[in-house]
Order: sequence, then structure tokens, then C-alpha cells
Amino acid sequence: LLNQERSVELLVCSPFKYSSRRAPPTRASSVITWKPFFESMANAYEGPGQMPSGSRLFPGQMDDDHTTGKLDEEQLLHIFKQIDTDNSGGIDVDELEEALRMLGIKHTYSSTKKVLKSIDTDGNGTIEPHEFIEFFSKVTKPQEFRDLLGKQSQAYFDYKTTVAEDSSFGRRYRVPETVLSDKKIPAHIENVESIKWLDSNRFASASLDRTVKVWDLSATEKPLASYDYPSEIYSMDVASNGKWAVVGFGKAVDGENQIYMSVVDFENGSPMKAKLKGHDSAVFACEVSSDAMYIASGSQHGRVLLHDARTCEQVSELRRSPRLIQSVDFSDYARLVASCGSDGDVVITDISAAPTTKPAFVIDEAASTDIVYDVVFRGEHEILTCGGDYCCKRWDMRKLENGPVQRYLGHTSPIRKIVLSDKRDGK
Repeated sequence: LLNQERSVELLVCSPFKYSSRRAPPTRASSVITWKPFFESMANAYEGPGQMPSGSRLFPGQMDDDHTTGKLDEEQLLHIFKQIDTDNSGGIDVDELEEALRMLGIKHTYSSTKKVLKSIDTDGNGTIEPHEFIEFFSKVTKPQEFRDLLGKQSQAYFDYKTTVAEDSSFGRRYRVPETVLSDKKIPAHIENVESIKWLDSNRFASASLDRTVKVWDLSATEKPLASYDYPSEIYSMDVASNGKWAVVGFGKAVDGENQIYMSVVDFENGSPMKAKLKGHDSAVFACEVSSDAMYIASGSQHGRVLLHDARTCEQVSELRRSPRLIQSVDFSDYARLVASCGSDGDVVITDISAAPTTKPAFVIDEAASTDIVYDVVFRGEHEILTCGGDYCCKRWDMRKLENGPVQRYLGHTSPIRKIVLSDKRDGK
């Protein structure tokens, strides 16, 4: 387990043993619910030529059950000009996203694009004044904004609302019984960002304290080895043979700002056996394929790259997202690469003919207007995702149009990591 107490805890527990203890109550303040977009903007209007009071763009947001009448055209045009910050005469996706953020509406880049598409009747990629006025003359209730979401997104949005507002939530979901850790190791002086097994008795940990450390489970008083780096470490993955690992950095480790990843050789004790070029921003995710042939990685600027693990040369760019990449994963035999991130989508890319690659599947809004924090393959046809909608979901890639085949509920906060006991057998 990784935690912000800068230590490593080792747990032994059975996932099949449950108790009658219920899920703990949650604080409503910890959840950002879907705010009434229209009513918030209406409250901001104070007449022609007037700016809204206070320092916020849209102050004085109302409760969800508070209603107002329709706004006239002059009021709507005033609100339009507030959102159109560059005075271009059109609202683009970035301006709309900023407006949603100021209103406190939970959203992702993908969900913002869907809202924009609903308003942009001429399909030119921006919202003109007449489109804005026409749309908001009809849409006057928060429920109508909720209906812009797909049916699957609505279902998980409703779950988040239940977590925040339903007092009976804690009586609905059982949680596994608490299991104490076998060991707690004071491993690092900053947050532990990754931990991976090298074999049945040794594991490696990577931290924001700029070190990778190797530990022996039977003697954890001090590490077997420690490797120092000039940058914080944001991600790490170990090859299946346990002999080497790839490390992703928060800052470039060379003078030319080209190196954001390197290979650490555990056998020879070399912290930078090879340096991998290609990224131009922090690497938040990296993964080594099970056959140790490829390295996939995702960056703060939304790029997903594929490197040859033997030559450490870039093979291909698999994806370019407008938002941060949170996780990448290889399917068995390295035929597919899945990536997810802050734009809310999961993209699966076929690399079987690398360096030629092609997109295979896309799951829009996999975390229901929230960030998708992790994606992992399960068997030949399935993937699992988790994110800011408090849900873990299982998808069949052959039937993505039907939505997830199973969801795992009970969490009362974002789920950031999925670990499978054996991703190959699919059980």
C-alpha cells in the first residue's frame, strides 16, 4: 500500500472474507455535486453594464432546489460575454470549461466537449451568441443539464449524489473487514508514488524524495540498495524478470530538457543505464510489457509514447490528449495499450503491428464526468477502470456499446488504483 505518510505498509488479507461492518459515513462536503449551471449564471446578472458583485465570475450559487424564471435575451447576452473571455464572439471548449469550473460543476474535458456540441448547432466548434441564447432559453433546470450526460454517466452520477446526500448509504454496502498490516517500513522522507515486486521476497519503492529503493521483505531495517536522482519520481514499473525498471520523472534530468525517463539496472546497480527521449513534460505513468519488449508512458501534456525496451528508442506516439495521462497498461502479449487520464476517456490502441499503430476502442466518459485514474487489462477481452466517480467498472471490449458489465460500489471517495491478483487468467 502506498500512502502519504511516506511509508510502505505490507498487508495480507483475503478478498473473499467479509464482515457485517458497514461502510463508514461520508461527509457531504467532500463531494462536489452537479451545480445548477443555469441558475448560477442567472444569479450573476445585475443589469446592463453591471459586473457581478464579488471577485468570482459567477458568485452566489443557489441551492439545487431553488428556482428562478427564464432569463431574457439581454441577460443571456450579458452572461455570454462573461464566458467569452477573449472577446472573440464565440465560446470555445476552453472558455466553457473554465466557466464550468467557476460554477463548481464537476466536469472533464470530454464532458465539456459534449456540452459544447449540444449547444453548437452549426458544428463549427464554438458557441455563438444566437446559439447560446437559443439553448438557454429552453434549458432552465439543473435536471436538464444532467440529461446531457449519457445514460451510463447519469447512473454513476446518481451514485455519487447518493453518497453525498442519502443518509441510508452507509447501511447499503458491506466493506471487507479491517486487516492490520504485517509491517510498516519508514522507507522515504516524501510521498511514495510506486511500489513493485522484483520477486517473491524483494520489492522496489519510488518516491518524491528522488530515490528508488530496493527492499528485502525478511529484513526491512534498511534497503538493499538506494538510487538517487536529480528529480522527483512520479512513476515506476519493473520488468517481469525483476532485473530492471523504468522510472518517470517530474522534471527533466538533463540540461536540454529532453530526458523525463530512465532505466535503472538492479543487477549492475546502475541508476541510469539508459535514458529515454520523447516526452517534454512530467511522466505520470509508465509500464513495461509482460514480455519486456516495450515501454509505454503517459505525460502531463497528454502524450502517450511507445518505446522499444531493447534499444530505448521511441517507436510511436499512441495518443495526444489535451489533459494529463494518469495510467497506461499493456494487454497480455503486448497487443494492445490502454491509457486514461484527466480528459475522462479511456483509449485502447492496437500496437500488434508496431511501429504502425491504430486506435482500437474509445470509452467516452468512463468515470462519468470525472477523471479516470487507472485502467488495467483482465484476460483477453476485458478491462477494469476506476476514477473520481467512486466506482470501479469492468468492461467487455466486445460489447462496449452496452456499458460496463459490472460495477463495484461502496467507496465514498475517488478510486485511484486497481491491482489484480492475476490479470492473465481473467478470474
